[in-house]
Amino acid sequence: MTKPDDLSSTKNVEGTAEQRNALRRSMLAARKAIPPEIRAQADAAINAQIRNILSGIKGSYTIAGYVTDGTEPDLAPVLKEALAQGNTLCLPRYISAEKYDFAFADSLEFCNAKFGIPEPGPDASAADLKVLNDAIWLIPGVVFDPSCARMGRGKGVYDRMLEAAQPKLAIGIFYECQNGIKIPAQPHDRPMDIIVTESRIITRSGFINPLLQGE
Repeated sequence: MTKPDDLSSTKNVEGTAEQRNALRRSMLAARKAIPPEIRAQADAAINAQIRNILSGIKGSYTIAGYVTDGTEPDLAPVLKEALAQGNTLCLPRYISAEKYDFAFADSLEFCNAKFGIPEPGPDASAADLKVLNDAIWLIPGVVFDPSCARMGRGKGVYDRMLEAAQPKLAIGIFYECQNGIKIPAQPHDRPMDIIVTESRIITRSGFINPLLQGE
């Protein structure tokens, strides 16, 4: 497994931009280098982990998911299953370089695509903040650590959306090779409630899932 340079020893716990970008480059390279057969196995395991979490949710639910860029874990199986079971799906839709919204989707078959990533078309209705607050967010990222910290690509797109929506359940989706050991966090970085990889589910210390049956 590709390991990042030891960036966790820095005296500046927030990390410099150079340190954070070096960590991103290391993890993006590690994710891209996963062999296809290993990636397929990891994707199947990640989908199984998510099914395990969703099986404990009471009633129907909305997923704020994503469509893989080809290197992120592919959640298509579990998203299709959620739709088939009568649940609601919304997916990111490009607006500008640093802004996306979430639009409702009744399938994963799209004609519209930005940067090669399929997304709902302009006629799809946008999900409002109430919907997104109640949704289960499945969020890709570049780096995670065992405290449930997450780093994305550095544009703050998800940080801003999470700040606006304040979802009850935010789940970060990663491969194990993206473990940054200790992320040099910044104040605006929103921790995940749960991290899912192919080999484990990590719950943030003190977090109690409000959507579980019986809660």
